[in-house]
Amino acid sequence: MRVRVTRTIKAQPTRLDELLALTVRTAEHVAEHTDIRPDVFAVRHAPKEAGDVKVFTDFDSLAQYEELFLAGLLSDAQYLDLAEEAAQLVRQEPRDELLVLLDRDDFFLNYKDQTSQEPTASPRGSQPLRRYRLMRHVDVSTGRLREYMKRAFEFADRFQEVTSIQPEIFCTRFAAERIGCSQVFYDYDDAPMSGPLLLGQERELADATGLLERPPIDELYQRIGREELEVAFRTGGSR
Repeated sequence: MRVRVTRTIKAQPTRLDELLALTVRTAEHVAEHTDIRPDVFAVRHAPKEAGDVKVFTDFDSLAQYEELFLAGLLSDAQYLDLAEEAAQLVRQEPRDELLVLLDRDDFFLNYKDQTSQEPTASPRGSQPLRRYRLMRHVDVSTGRLREYMKRAFEFADRFQEVTSIQPEIFCTRFAAERIGCSQVFYDYDDAPMSGPLLLGQERELADATGLLERPPIDELYQRIGREELEVAFRTGGSR
């Protein structure tokens, strides 16, 4: 069962560029010493001169996460030094969230008997790197996650047919009082039809009375690597 760890790092005002550079160095260090590759993204929050850094790290299983991260990187002196260096650049402690990748043949969805289509999830690292990542967060009403997921997979099929982009559907960690919430990720370079499609999905979900606790929340991120650091966020000089 593939999992994704999303780390949200909030930059100090005027220190976003420095934090991005350090985060990219950290991601490169992880990639050099393990077989995982963290993906670094950034988003600006206008009008404040501050922003979030998002680091997405995919693992083949929870066991791999525990082995490579909890038992590995947290014992890596250089990784810990980089984390300590970042402490002066952030305005609060980083927040990690563990997500689980879902597919049609997941047992709890009981969806595989209702469709002849094959599972959609691609192996970790098989997708090409795209410039942008859109995350749609959906808070599903208690007891109705299975119903929402059926709709989510049907929409993912339509989205891929129109845009040739394969969304990835994740669920937050399970808890006793509820199964969790959904986060769907769309990676793309240029997808002019994504806006109308997502707007249409919002209307469909709004028409399903009581399905969601609140309207979907969308967040857009820009991928940042060593090359992007030369041009990203430089229009007003170094900040």
